[in-house]
Amino acid sequence: MSSKNDEQAAIAFIETTLGEKLSINENLQRTLRSGVILCRMIQKIKPELMPRISARPLPFLQMENIHNFLNAVKELGVNPANLFQTGDLYEGTDMDKVIHTLISLDKVLKGEPDDVLDGSNTSLNSNGSKKSGSNEKKNKHISTIEIFEQSQRNIKSPTLDEDREVEQYQLGNGIGRGQFGCVYRALNLVTGQIVAIKRIKLEDQNKEDIDSLMQEVELLQSLSHPCIVSYYGFILNEEYLNIILEFVENGSLLNTLKSFGNFPEKLIANYTVKILEGLEYLHAKGVVHCDLKAANVLTTKSGDVKLTDFGVSRRLNVMDEKTSAVVGTPNWMAPEIITMSGIVPQSDLWSLGCTIIELYTGKPPYYDLLPMAALFHIVEDNSPPLPDNISEEMADFLHICFKKEPAERTTATELLEHKWILHNAHH
Repeated sequence: MSSKNDEQAAIAFIETTLGEKLSINENLQRTLRSGVILCRMIQKIKPELMPRISARPLPFLQMENIHNFLNAVKELGVNPANLFQTGDLYEGTDMDKVIHTLISLDKVLKGEPDDVLDGSNTSLNSNGSKKSGSNEKKNKHISTIEIFEQSQRNIKSPTLDEDREVEQYQLGNGIGRGQFGCVYRALNLVTGQIVAIKRIKLEDQNKEDIDSLMQEVELLQSLSHPCIVSYYGFILNEEYLNIILEFVENGSLLNTLKSFGNFPEKLIANYTVKILEGLEYLHAKGVVHCDLKAANVLTTKSGDVKLTDFGVSRRLNVMDEKTSAVVGTPNWMAPEIITMSGIVPQSDLWSLGCTIIELYTGKPPYYDLLPMAALFHIVEDNSPPLPDNISEEMADFLHICFKKEPAERTTATELLEHKWILHNAHH
C-alpha cells in the first residue's frame, strides 16, 4: 500500500514538472481523472509524445488522455510492470498503482533504476478504504472500461451442452455466440423444421442481465417483417432460457465476407436496400437497433437479408436510465451514442455507413485503432475516412450517413431514394 509520503512525493513531482501548484479537488483521483494534468506533464517533458490533449468532459476523451499518457510514459522508459491501467485512475480502483507510476517516471527522468514497485496485493479505493487486489469480487455493474474490454475478447467456438434436447427440439451444432450465450441449429422433432436456438444459462446471469434478455424477447415478439429474423417463441426452465428463432442458412454477412472477399458496389447497394427496409420498419415501430454491423445481418441462399441480435436495441417510448447509455460495438457507434447525448433512429444510419465500408474494404472505419482511440476519432473527426476508388454517388451516400448532426442524416425511407441506391440496386 502506498504511504502518505508516496502520495506527497507524486504530487511534488507533478507540481515541479508543471511549474505550478496543484489544486487538489477533494482527492488526487478526482484531480487527475480527466487525464489533462498528466498529459500536460508529458508536454513539458517531451512535447512530441503528446500532440493533443482533449479538455472536453466526455468519458471516452478523458480515457483517451489517460491512455495517451500511459503510452508516452512507456516510451520514456518506465517499466511496464509499474504502469497503472486506465480504469485504475478513471474509476479510482487502484490509486496506489497510479502513484507508483508517477514515482517510477520521476526515477526514470532522474536517471535512477526503475525497479518494480511492490503494492499489487493491497490498495486503496478512491475513497481511501482498503481493498484486496486478489480477493475482491468484481462489481456486477458494467463500467465504461468493461465495454471496451468485452468488445475485444476472443469469441470461442460454442460447445454443445450435455442436455441435447429442449422439449420438442433436438440441439445440433453451434452456429454462433453472443453476449449472453450460444446459438445452436436445432431440429423440431415434431414438424422437422430447422430453427436457431439462442441458449442462455441462467445461473451465469445477474438480475440486470435477465431483465435485458426478457426485454429482447418482448421486443422480438412485437416484430414481424421479411427483413427481420423471425421469432417463434421461448422455452424457460430452471437452467436455461431458450429463444427460438428463424434459422437463416447462409449465416451472417461477415461470414460471407470472409468466404468470398470484399464486395463490389452493386452487391453492397442491393444488401443496403434490404437493410434499409428492415431499419425503416424498426424505426416506424419506435425501435433503434443500436448494433448494426455485418455480423448482425443474416442472409438467405437467395440473397435476402435478415437483421438479427436485438440484445441492445432500444424502444424510443421506453425512457429509463439506459436510454442514453453506451450501447453497440465501438467501431460502428454513432458519435451521439459515444457522448451519451441520446439514441435516435439516425444512430442506425451512421452504423449502416460503417457497415457499408466494412463490406467494401473488409474492415470497419478505424479498425487499426484500439477501441478507445477509435471512439475518440469518431467523436472528434469530421467524418470517418472513406475508401479509395468508390463512386461519387456512394461517397455522397456515406457523407449523409456520417453527418455529425443526427437530424441531417435524413431517414431510412429517404435513403432508399438516394441516387446510389436507384442506380445500382435491382428492383
